Amino acid sequence: MAILTYKCNIAKEKHPKWLQLLMHALMNAQRYRYEGTRDDFEELKHSLDKYLDQLRQGLILTSRVTTEIVEDSGETVLLFKRNGTPVLSIYIK
Repeated sequence: MAILTYKCNIAKEKHPKWLQLLMHALMNAQRYRYEGTRDDFEELKHSLDKYLDQLRQGLILTSRVTTEIVEDSGETVLLFKRNGTPVLSIYIK
């Protein structure tokens, strides 16, 4: 069994509202069982993309935020980028 962890590149006191809500969603996602497979990342990305769409519709998210699954040195990471700059990294190890 693998564990979902995340790292944010923005200081906690400077988190915008959308990021606070996203991190709460990630805390809930930590309750699920993961194997650390590419499918786990794809499913998580799909769910979080849908959540970002809801935040956009509610006008909570106005910045350009994208998600991308990246593999580096055999490690898979789900990156959240705001205006092209990585702000959140999600790992399943």
